[in-house]
Amino acid sequence: MDYMYLKSGTDVRGTAIETPEGGPVQLTDEAVAGIARAFLVWCERHMDIPAHRLKLAVGRDSRLSGPRIAGAIREALLPHGVTCYDCGLASTPSMFMAVLDIPCDCAVQITASHHPFHRNGLKFFTKDGGLDSPDLSEILTLAGEGACPEEAPGGSWRESDHMEVYAAHLRDLIERGIGAPDYHRPLEGFHIAVDAGNGAGGFYAEKVLAPLGADISGSRFLEPDGRFPNHIPNPENEEAMGFASRAVTESGADLGIIFDTDVDRAGVVDRPTMRSLDKLTFRLFMPVLLFKNIYETDLSQNFDPREILFVVLALAALLPLALLLPRRLEPDPVRAATIGHAMMRTNYLLFGVIVAESIYGEGRIGSVALVGAVAVPITNALGVVILESGLSGRTSPGKLALSILKNP
Repeated sequence: MDYMYLKSGTDVRGTAIETPEGGPVQLTDEAVAGIARAFLVWCERHMDIPAHRLKLAVGRDSRLSGPRIAGAIREALLPHGVTCYDCGLASTPSMFMAVLDIPCDCAVQITASHHPFHRNGLKFFTKDGGLDSPDLSEILTLAGEGACPEEAPGGSWRESDHMEVYAAHLRDLIERGIGAPDYHRPLEGFHIAVDAGNGAGGFYAEKVLAPLGADISGSRFLEPDGRFPNHIPNPENEEAMGFASRAVTESGADLGIIFDTDVDRAGVVDRPTMRSLDKLTFRLFMPVLLFKNIYETDLSQNFDPREILFVVLALAALLPLALLLPRRLEPDPVRAATIGHAMMRTNYLLFGVIVAESIYGEGRIGSVALVGAVAVPITNALGVVILESGLSGRTSPGKLALSILKNP
């Protein structure tokens, strides 16, 4: 059988769960077992260690097919006398470190990195690092030929707590790298939100950052779930990075970190950058978008002045509601003012422009953009009035006017 179609660079990759979009299963138990036995033969040739003396670690990410594939590897290796260490849920970098820390001769990580949930794969490691593309080609060729080492007794499958050892190793690296006065709590006072995307990266928040003193509140999707129900765990995916950005802004974190499924890729978002992008959105992108839509629309055919009148009257009617209702519901004046200010957010208007463009098409929402051009400054001004009156009680007209002018 030819297994070369499963080769993806230096990894084995294939469909592991049958789906309409993914097609039939390629990483069957038979295919996984054949590749695992071929890896033993490769080790005998290149490491000069008989299969029955090999010590091999096995880890996996959170994919649903991971336990099945790990079981197929176990059934393939034990008859040849291999001593196997089951590291369970593990990151790809940790599996290279397992070779050094356990120690053992080699390791296999079951993962398809940032790919969809129905795919999976295999990565191979020795003490020299990950196998190269020619090494993998040799293994797949051996698998296709049915290569297999001699059977031998004494094979074993032992559970390993290596991820605990690996987390301690990372903490030690950070402690030594920072050298803080409070040596074991160097991240005290830092707020870091982690998005693990329901992959294997949740440990980084709970077993690395938190013990070092970091505030990890606002972290998301730390629980492993191989269906990836919230977003694709891929830092290169725009939607996934949007989740990480919102985690930072909504929790007020200093830093956001998002991992892919097996934690060998990461994206970082910091609060100053998010603030800069927020200002850029309101001061550049939004005006350009509104002008573009107005410019491309024939307002003589698609605009009714009564629309602007309606928006102005609606905002005027909303003002007393935003001033009085929060005060009735929330006794704390600061919290009440914050709630009232949130009722006057211009974000809703931006969302309305996007919805209108989705409904009517590009170049046909000039009237909506024109209404937005009027409504945004009015909403901003009213939001300042609500916030200032709630935070400081009575405010002088001059101070109020200055606050309105300074508001973006």
